[in-house]
Amino acid sequence: MVRYMTYTDIKNFHGRVMPSKWTMYNVAKKGHSTTIIVDDMRFDAKIPDKIFSF
Repeated sequence: MVRYMTYTDIKNFHGRVMPSKWTMYNVAKKGHSTTIIVDDMRFDAKIPDKIFSF
């Protein structure tokens, strides 16, 4: 295993319970990690088609 991810700081986002902190650890490089902290999460949001086309 080279990397593993942990999910912590469980919060309620618009009625859904999800982790708000995601941390990826690099086993090959001790002390190296990347953390994503989610402040808000939206579900079933309307996204215009032009966002995904060229």
